[in-house]
Amino acid sequence: MNDRNTLFGENIRRLRKKNNLTQNEFAEKIEVSGKTVSKWEMGNTYPDRRKILKIAKVFGVRIGDLEDGYITEDVSHDKNMEQIICFMNEINKKLCRIGVCQVKCVSSFLHLFPQP
Repeated sequence: MNDRNTLFGENIRRLRKKNNLTQNEFAEKIEVSGKTVSKWEMGNTYPDRRKILKIAKVFGVRIGDLEDGYITEDVSHDKNMEQIICFMNEINKKLCRIGVCQVKCVSSFLHLFPQP
């Protein structure tokens, strides 16, 4: 077991729980056994690149975040994003009223957060 395996396993577990999936349900989505998912989550083994790509697609995250990033269990992230987008839309509306249309900072900000 090494740090890369451990971090990856923790990230998989967090994402799986955030999405309310059992190990077996998640395993079905990526065409592996529940035992394989368990080994990944415990940091005992590491998936091949094709499985990592499938995992990233299932959870709507970047491969780099799975492997190197720290993924939290905080589900308030989605709510915060909604609030930020609403706030930015209100700013755009007010700016359009005074003749300045479409501030593009929203799109440059949103690329930081992959959407599922």
